[in-house]
Amino acid sequence: RKIFHYFSFHSHLAKQLSVPVKKELKKNNYKALLLPYEGQLFQLTSILEAKKINQNITTIGFLPNLLTPLPCDFIHRSGTPDLLLVHGESQIEILNSKLGWPKNKLLLIESLYYRSNKDKSLSKKIFTPYMIHNKDIFINEFKQLLSSSRTNSFPKFDVRIHPPSIWLKAKKHINLKKKLEEIMEIYKDRFSDHPSKKNISIFFGVTAAMFEALEKGIEVIQICSDPVFDSYNEKIWTNLKVQRLSEHTFRYSLILPGKYIFVGNRDRTLYQTIKMLY
Repeated sequence: RKIFHYFSFHSHLAKQLSVPVKKELKKNNYKALLLPYEGQLFQLTSILEAKKINQNITTIGFLPNLLTPLPCDFIHRSGTPDLLLVHGESQIEILNSKLGWPKNKLLLIESLYYRSNKDKSLSKKIFTPYMIHNKDIFINEFKQLLSSSRTNSFPKFDVRIHPPSIWLKAKKHINLKKKLEEIMEIYKDRFSDHPSKKNISIFFGVTAAMFEALEKGIEVIQICSDPVFDSYNEKIWTNLKVQRLSEHTFRYSLILPGKYIFVGNRDRTLYQTIKMLY
């Protein structure tokens, strides 16, 4: 009866990864299992296997990034860690009120990923997506955004390709960058050294960097190919103000800053954070 279940790549990966996890856990009487947690099947399986070997082991997950826009993977269920370290009050609220996590299994910590760094600028940039599923939607929505905007609305943007795509030199991302630059040249009167919107960036697809930008006081516009799964809505993200500009384009602003990301100290380590628990 499980044959169709194991046709899934994620199920097969979880089964394969459980082998070295079990082998390692049987070597010693470990007190705790610590892992980044994103609700992926191999993470759930690893935790379940750990509990089979030692019921007294404490399983601790830490949220390495932000929750996804529609965070179904994070529903509290069999295999979730005993304790989840979360770097944002509003993220804890989502996990507790929307996804069924008991409050005593959620702990607010300083972010281990988002650190105080004044030198990192996210303003006046266009960020291409991690994956390109429908380039035509991105291009058409970007054209519509510029054509419906007034003269001198935007600053002169620097188009940035998502880091993994730079390393892989992905042709799709390079072509999208060129196309966006061509469109900006057509609507060049929409850009100025003294624009009406001085502190703004545009993000294509889904990326947690949008919230990093919002926490820095930057106005964010998102263009996504699948609004159901990729866009953020106020029913789940209650500390977010959402304005829908078109079918695939959204403008976001924070109601209260500092609620989704508790920016961490640059010198703070994971070891120091875990040490506080014992």
